[in-house]
Amino acid sequence: MHVLAASEDRWIVLIPGKGKEPAVKGLFATITRSMKRKAHFAMRALIRDRYGEEVEWADMSELDQMEVSEEFGRSLIRQGLRDWQGIGDAA
Repeated sequence: MHVLAASEDRWIVLIPGKGKEPAVKGLFATITRSMKRKAHFAMRALIRDRYGEEVEWADMSELDQMEVSEEFGRSLIRQGLRDWQGIGDAA
């Protein structure tokens, strides 16, 4: 279950494993206003790179809207990921 108003970092299973332990789990920080702002800037930078100027959301194709939305999510994930355990973890 995901908690929307957590105030501390939280482990989230990213890839379930066989048995009790997940194959991969990540420790994520609570999303802050600053993180959202940085994600918004990343999204706007992608729009500028693609179109060369600011463009209205309604003028973008559905595929472009999806790509821009995914950039917002990727940015939040990159900022929030504090640690992980599982595949690729040397520990």
